[in-house]
Amino acid sequence: MSEKTAEDWGRVAVSLPGWRWMPGMLFGSELPHGLDTRCKGNDRLTEVEDRDVDWPTPDNIARHEWPYPDDHATAGCLLALLGALGPIMDGLSLAGRMDVWSRLMRALMHDPKDIGRACIAAAAALGRWPGGEG
Repeated sequence: MSEKTAEDWGRVAVSLPGWRWMPGMLFGSELPHGLDTRCKGNDRLTEVEDRDVDWPTPDNIARHEWPYPDDHATAGCLLALLGALGPIMDGLSLAGRMDVWSRLMRALMHDPKDIGRACIAAAAALGRWPGGEG
C-alpha cells in the first residue's frame, strides 16, 4: 500500500472532531496554483497574488481546502491541535497504537518534515483533535 498524499492527510485532518483552522496554516486547494494560501484565522481569508480569484465561501470551504501537512508552520499548528503529549501517549497506548506514538516521536526528534503527517495520524488514531476541543 502506498503512502497517503498531502491532500489525503489534510482531508483526514479536517474530518476529525475538534478540528479548527489556525492562523498561519498553509492550505492546499483546488484553487488556481501560484497563490499565497495562508490562513489568517477563523475567516479563512488569505493574501493572494491575483485578486480576481473567486474564493470558496465558508459554507463550501471544506470541499476546497485542506491543511498542507508538509509545511512547517502548519505542522506546528497541528501539534498544538493535538495538545499535551502525555495524554496523547496514554490515549494511543490504550488504543494499542504505540506505532503511531513512535512515528510522532521519531518525527519530533529526527524527521521534522513528517511532523504534520504524524500529528494527523495520531489524531486519527484517537478519533479527534484533543487540543482543538474546548
